[in-house]
Amino acid sequence: MKLCNLAIFIFSIQSCLLISNGILWGLPKNQFESMVRSFQSPTSENGLWCYWYWMYDDISKSGITKDLKAMKRAGISTALIGNINTDRKNGRVQMLSDDWWNHMVHAVVEANRLGIDIGVFNCPGWSQSGGPWVNSEKAMRYLTYSETKIVGGTTKKVRLIQPKKEFQDVKVIAYPVGNKIFKKLESHTTKVTLNG
Repeated sequence: MKLCNLAIFIFSIQSCLLISNGILWGLPKNQFESMVRSFQSPTSENGLWCYWYWMYDDISKSGITKDLKAMKRAGISTALIGNINTDRKNGRVQMLSDDWWNHMVHAVVEANRLGIDIGVFNCPGWSQSGGPWVNSEKAMRYLTYSETKIVGGTTKKVRLIQPKKEFQDVKVIAYPVGNKIFKKLESHTTKVTLNG
């Protein structure tokens, strides 16, 4: 399926769900119609937001104005500025320099003139955690696990399974279990049905 057709298909499903949910939720007709109108023609308080990445310190006041005018034409009401410089090489306007602050003020003044709100986030994106220069020792973490089942009652030396190629041990937990715990989820069947 082409991407455009997929997007139209997903939008159609969402529209159907919106309409059916209005009926299913038991909303009064006038309240539901008002909600649909607000969705189709959002007010400025409910406008579109976007991330506005300033890449590699390569910004200019004329470029900022052009970007903001294009955002206004596209219906964007809020832009969140994030600075991206993964190569750590300074471009024309180094971040946090006096010149950069002048560009930031220009962006806020121009956005205000055009009716666009500006926000700033204090990191370069990458899921708010840094970038490719952040190695595994400094990166965000999550917990994962592996299981090793043994028969108890004696002292054993066991090599534990590595859950991932790169990981750091946090805890090894051993606990007794009964036979019921060993049933596999795959042995159960799950059936999902929809009405309508």
